[in-house]
Amino acid sequence: MLQKHGKALVIYGAGHFYRTMPPDYLSGMGQDIGIVRMLEREYPGRTLAVIPLGGHLAIPPGATAGPDPDYGKFDRALKTPDRPVLVPLQRLPFRDFKAEEFMGRTIFNCRGPGGCRSIFQGSPLTLGQMADACVYVGADADPKAKPGR
Repeated sequence: MLQKHGKALVIYGAGHFYRTMPPDYLSGMGQDIGIVRMLEREYPGRTLAVIPLGGHLAIPPGATAGPDPDYGKFDRALKTPDRPVLVPLQRLPFRDFKAEEFMGRTIFNCRGPGGCRSIFQGSPLTLGQMADACVYVGADADPKAKPGR
């Protein structure tokens, strides 16, 4: 389908849509480099990677998580109070927000010494490097809540 310039909507876990990841984590992934990275090899420049952002995330027991996300900083940069909202991550200031600051509780590496820790701990990656856009649900969103409740 994509060979004929068709379009496809793919919904999957957020980690599959990251355009990049910290090198130490990526080096241990083998062939599984994520959907967007695989599509970009075959069809460069033809993907739009959109990730979820916001809400409360639980971390694994005993894991070292990144800092609590400062969603207030994200909220202040938005021009609308509407939630959820699609936010282009290639525009300032969102482009330069550190991934660790907002995504430090999303993926953990439990391989090797030191126990589980966020793959973004100490990473210089920015949100603009991670994806093209995000669906921002806000700070107070409960990921377990059912729609209409």
